[in-house]
Amino acid sequence: MNSKLININLIDTELNFQILDVKLEGTITPQGLKTLTLPRTKLSKGLIINGRTPIWLSAFLHSEYKNKIWLAQYDPRLGAIITHAKDKKQLLKIIPNNKIVNYLAAPQNEQLIIALLGPPHSGKSVFLYALFKKLLESNFKYFNDQAFIIKGAPDGEGIWSSEISQSIVKNIRYKNKFSNNFVQKVISQINSIKKTKSLIFIDCGGKIDESNSRILSNCNSAIIVSNDQDKANAWKKAYISDKLKLIAEIHSTIDSKIKTKINYKENDRFDMTIFGLDRENKNIIIPQDFINYFIKNFRS
Repeated sequence: MNSKLININLIDTELNFQILDVKLEGTITPQGLKTLTLPRTKLSKGLIINGRTPIWLSAFLHSEYKNKIWLAQYDPRLGAIITHAKDKKQLLKIIPNNKIVNYLAAPQNEQLIIALLGPPHSGKSVFLYALFKKLLESNFKYFNDQAFIIKGAPDGEGIWSSEISQSIVKNIRYKNKFSNNFVQKVISQINSIKKTKSLIFIDCGGKIDESNSRILSNCNSAIIVSNDQDKANAWKKAYISDKLKLIAEIHSTIDSKIKTKINYKENDRFDMTIFGLDRENKNIIIPQDFINYFIKNFRS
């Protein structure tokens, strides 16, 4: 591992904690962790670790600082969750986000809060995972820090479900049901994450209903993924407006004779056909012009 790819900044606060702000400059490996120089922290304060890192790096940082009075991992959806503490009663206690965000950098770009919409089994989650990977490949430093995915449906899916064997996914995936509590949790996560992130994706459920309407009232943009044009039109009619800009309409197909392509682009609105939005397909093609849309709007 090249330690130059890890930027660590210690932020002191007026409260009873410091923040270890960890930003990655590129993809890293566990090699050479011992060459990483870590800042000294005050023994009289707890320590919150902030930053999206591989789990092995997070574990290393926790092991190095575990003798603090308490140690917490920051989650922009919730706040900081205490993972180590001399007083065991503090374990899993959450330091609320409103005590932390003022010490972290606010988004510098105009924010996009993008809802992924469309009927079920069209490949919304698969497309979002493929897009996120392409964004990381294009500018890892920026998008690893500034992009975030929220699950807007209680379907038990997530990035993890695209990264492991599908036979395992089928065994451990648990589908829940929409509830007022779940919807409110999603809205709360959006409001929390937008204080520190520029690009937020919400992977929404596959029904045109009140639950999605409430979530979408907190978004400003949308991408529709559908394998049926009539259903895509229904989603546009139900939700697209001046307050919810349609960035892209994606026609999902499993017909190998139909190739991925941009059908047309007008005023930063894309109409695209994408083949093979299936988790078994490891070579999903997303047109570079669409990736460039995000690169253009989010320059670090």
